[in-house]
Amino acid sequence: MLNETYGISITEEDKVDIERIKIKLESNEELRSVMNPDNTLANIRYKFDKVIDDLLLEFVNTKIELYKKLTDPKVNPLFKQKWFEKYYGQYEGQAGQAGQTG
Repeated sequence: MLNETYGISITEEDKVDIERIKIKLESNEELRSVMNPDNTLANIRYKFDKVIDDLLLEFVNTKIELYKKLTDPKVNPLFKQKWFEKYYGQYEGQAGQAGQTG
């Protein structure tokens, strides 16, 4: 997606690191805590973006090239948007299922 859209070069090693970020994102308890119907989509998205930014900052010292790729102003909004849609969709589906089983 990012390679085709913006012409950045995502290596196989980058893909492994991106998967690690995704795993950390999905296990982030602070982010999970805001994923509820009482929160606005804007609040959820704000927290999501902050968690992504924090996870990317972890790469500054060890994976500076990946950090540069994923924080590029042309890439970062799309990267966050696509991940947010998928992440939010998982919780949205769970909320619908919970309502159906109760």
